[in-house]
Amino acid sequence: MTILEIRYQAIEDCAGAARGVVKELTYSGQQIDTSDLGELVGGLTGSDAFGQLPKATDLAEAVNSVETALGREFEAARGKIEEVAGALDQVEKNVRAANKASTVPA
Repeated sequence: MTILEIRYQAIEDCAGAARGVVKELTYSGQQIDTSDLGELVGGLTGSDAFGQLPKATDLAEAVNSVETALGREFEAARGKIEEVAGALDQVEKNVRAANKASTVPA
């Protein structure tokens, strides 16, 4: 294996690692039902899960907002990492093409 091939392998390894991170980077947050049902309903719990706190519905809505924001941030991060993997693939293609074009026939 030549030095140039090791560099190609490093690029491939980085792209593969990025794809692996994308597969693992998920967020499965749950929303809290603010209708005061107080029981598990399709993965949601009622705002009385906070007990008899004043403004429990407001608290549940705030938690939902955080959960929603976290979900969006995780998806954005996944998208960025997918872009990195794609960019690394393109770098490898470009380097290989440049190397091939600059090779003088023997």
